[in-house]
Amino acid sequence: MAEVRVMISMRHPNLCPIMGACLDRGRELIIMQYFEYGSVRDMADNQFDFPFDVRMEIATGIACGMQYVHLAKPPVLHRNLKAANVLLDLKLTPKVSDFGLKALA
Repeated sequence: MAEVRVMISMRHPNLCPIMGACLDRGRELIIMQYFEYGSVRDMADNQFDFPFDVRMEIATGIACGMQYVHLAKPPVLHRNLKAANVLLDLKLTPKVSDFGLKALA
């Protein structure tokens, strides 16, 4: 749960906020916000075509979120960054998620 505590403490507009965590029968469960639009992958699978400027804003947001965690103390490595792990809020702001629980560098 130490890794979860580190992730809960990280606050950035492009990181999926972790609201809490618990243990249930030996499994670590994470509580996070619900994202109506799902992931970038969900949007692509549904053939939603983002305009170029929106795609650039999403890419820039992902890069900003990743820079934040890489510069954190201790640094955090994602190890599984992909479209399915980038969630979109109602304003299409990307939120990087699913860091895994062994992601501390």
